Amino acid sequence: MTRAMIFDTQVPTHFWPEVVATSAYLLNRLPSKTLNHKTPLQTLATQTDLPPVQMLPPQVFGYSVFVHIPKANKIKFDPCVEKCVFVGYATH
Repeated sequence: MTRAMIFDTQVPTHFWPEVVATSAYLLNRLPSKTLNHKTPLQTLATQTDLPPVQMLPPQVFGYSVFVHIPKANKIKFDPCVEKCVFVGYATH
């Protein structure tokens, strides 16, 4: 999955740690035959309470995203957003 994501999105290979983490994030949210077609997170949720951050919806890796720039970091005619590329989920 990691190799396919790097090749498909043409993200530079120095982003491999983010790609591996994103692959793991997605695999934990995909149904597994060994878990009776449940996801690993569904199985874990039966044993413990999961924090809401663990339930973020999947996003498309390598696509353009727009990040909001707070008013404190800009002046009147500066842009309100910055165009970036989605490379993974924050761990904190």
